[in-house]
Amino acid sequence: MLGKMTVLKADGSVEVHEIMKHGRFEWLTEAIGGPYQIVPYFETFNGEPCLAFCHEEGKLLGLPINVLANGLWTLFPNYDFLVGPVVIVQGDKAFMRGM
Repeated sequence: MLGKMTVLKADGSVEVHEIMKHGRFEWLTEAIGGPYQIVPYFETFNGEPCLAFCHEEGKLLGLPINVLANGLWTLFPNYDFLVGPVVIVQGDKAFMRGM
């Protein structure tokens, strides 16, 4: 099971990492910088299916607005906005089923 994690940082930088599914998601907590939650309706990235995650308490902590991630998110600006790092996860079918 192979996957890819794209980290969209609030400063506009992007990191891409290959990941292996281990059944635990420390890599996601580390990339987000704390507890995470799924971003609703963020379902494709670069034309491929994905899941996106953001910091669960990002707004409460005053994390900066993530302009890049907001530009890719279907619900922005009518619903909400994203702050801090946003992690987009993609992978083969087995990997995504485990998410």
